[in-house]
Amino acid sequence: MKKKSFSLKSGTSETIRIKEQGAIKRLFISLKSVDMNEAVKNTWLQIAFDGENTIDVPLGFFFGCGDQLVASKNWFTKVDKDGSMASFWVMPFQENSDIKLLYKGDNSVSGLIEVAIGDWLWNDRSMYFHSNFKRLNEMPANKTVDFNYIEINNKTAVYVGDILQVYKNFRGWWGEGDEKVYVDGSKFPDHFGTGTEDYYGYAWGHPEIFNNIFTGQPIGNANTGNIGGISVNSRIRSLDAIPFNTSLRLDMESWQLYGGPVNYALACFWYEK
Repeated sequence: MKKKSFSLKSGTSETIRIKEQGAIKRLFISLKSVDMNEAVKNTWLQIAFDGENTIDVPLGFFFGCGDQLVASKNWFTKVDKDGSMASFWVMPFQENSDIKLLYKGDNSVSGLIEVAIGDWLWNDRSMYFHSNFKRLNEMPANKTVDFNYIEINNKTAVYVGDILQVYKNFRGWWGEGDEKVYVDGSKFPDHFGTGTEDYYGYAWGHPEIFNNIFTGQPIGNANTGNIGGISVNSRIRSLDAIPFNTSLRLDMESWQLYGGPVNYALACFWYEK
């Protein structure tokens, strides 16, 4: 177990360096700030394995709550309202790993980071854990408009999950878009979905909070008929992971019936050779 306290101002970071072959089996962060929503939004987790940066994501998206501190829980991550966050993703490496927290906000954050390392025998089947992040603001609502979750080319990998945050500023349901998954160069989707909420394990745009093993909605305010609101949806693909030999593209339609643009923020998770 490696642990370190941190106290960060804007633009500063704290790093734990591991110098041995193994795998991160548990990552725990206790976060404190005068504005916890701002803290989970602007404190970034950046991890490099064997000299390659593969994870660069705000804490709220890596651990499952988005831009606000709300309780959430799934098979691999957990967030408590006191700012405690835990991850159980297995993240192997051959020689070393750097686990860094970088604060990009205007206040300050402090707390504790703990990393539990377990044994791992690296072989030709081993893969590095990856996670990306993007914001897409003012996306139009139109059946012909897709926004991209992720596109990977010339790699062998396994796609294992994602988290989507939605902010709308209109009255009505936002999520009629269908997911489209293209594997190994397919021109037509290998998987063509039936609606954004269906992809995330529920239906009819219900705003109720749920935190299941593989799907979650820790906040669902945008799913009501009210003007404005935020929803956060997540999916862990442990039983339906998507392996591919050369390429993967996952797009989602930005479509709803009521007009008005939508702001999206999302992170994806995958293992890659």
